[in-house]
Amino acid sequence: MVVLAIGDIVGDNGVNFLMDKLPSVKKFYGADMTIVNAENSAPSGRGVTSASISKVFSAGADIITTGNHAFDSSGYEKIFDETSCLLRPANLAKGIPGRGYDFIDLAGMRVLVLNLLGMHLMGTWSSNIYEYTDSVLSKYPDIPIIVDLHAESTAEKIAYAKHYDGKLSFVFGTHTHVLTADERILPLGTAFITDIGMTGPIDSVIGVNAELAAKKQRYGIPIRFFVEDGPSALTGAVVEIDRHSKSAINIERIRVV
Repeated sequence: MVVLAIGDIVGDNGVNFLMDKLPSVKKFYGADMTIVNAENSAPSGRGVTSASISKVFSAGADIITTGNHAFDSSGYEKIFDETSCLLRPANLAKGIPGRGYDFIDLAGMRVLVLNLLGMHLMGTWSSNIYEYTDSVLSKYPDIPIIVDLHAESTAEKIAYAKHYDGKLSFVFGTHTHVLTADERILPLGTAFITDIGMTGPIDSVIGVNAELAAKKQRYGIPIRFFVEDGPSALTGAVVEIDRHSKSAINIERIRVV
């Protein structure tokens, strides 16, 4: 089973580039399942819209994950409540619209995709990722589980993956928009990469205009960012998982321009 995970889609730039490149990327790697983080897919680069989600699915996503910006665009309640295979972090407060995990059926195999929000440096309340993961594992011990851990802290993502080595099939980090070069198969068979990066403008600061990002850092004042134009890149990771053992066989980071 080949799983393709694509980093945070940023604005119209990222959405359009995804629609252009994802079909050929899926074909090249023989992807059986494609997960795309789209929490920044709204034209503003923050949140989701019904149009942006529709385009991401039409590009070839089987399931969409999000993160701390999931609810930054208006109308999110209806979008998350009514769209199947669209996830928001599972470890948020009870009563929030949407779902935190869902299933994909692949030729007789059921795969669970879990979306979590990091507990550190995120500025958003979230419950314990370990306790939530334990509860999911107790309910579904016999199927492959893939986790998008949307978190700022690299140490948090690495520690989580090491703790669940052999229990989860694939753990990938999102949020920083920077593709890391630490992809590996952990000793007990879990595929891991700290961050799968972003899909959006190359000549930018994690997707937004560089001068505005520098101005905010220099002066510490509120700035309204906008998504940069120009050439884009698609980044992510592709993992092969053994259908019988649920362990990862291979992992490769990808960057397409």
